[in-house]
Amino acid sequence: MANIFNFFVSLFKKKFPPETIKVELKGTAATFNITYKIKNKKPIQNPEVKSGWTNSFKVKTGDYYYFSAQANSRNATVQLTTFYNGEVIKENSKTGDYPLTTVSSTLE
Repeated sequence: MANIFNFFVSLFKKKFPPETIKVELKGTAATFNITYKIKNKKPIQNPEVKSGWTNSFKVKTGDYYYFSAQANSRNATVQLTTFYNGEVIKENSKTGDYPLTTVSSTLE
């Protein structure tokens, strides 16, 4: 019975589009520099983004992702949160002068 169940689960995964990962940037600085890399693509750099910046990407199990953000001021806080299918999967924050924080992983 378990083999039949696994068979149907594998069919389900193949027929539906990839899942979504979303990243959200929050902090106290006026602007931030953000760098990100999804799967095997080249890293992207976005300078001078504001708190509240978000972006979403189509991914699948086994894909690697990396996000980093640095505040462009002293005495600031920066926070990155990643969501996979709407659920928080990673979160990191730093406080200080020009703080830098990262979140990265391989989707399981």
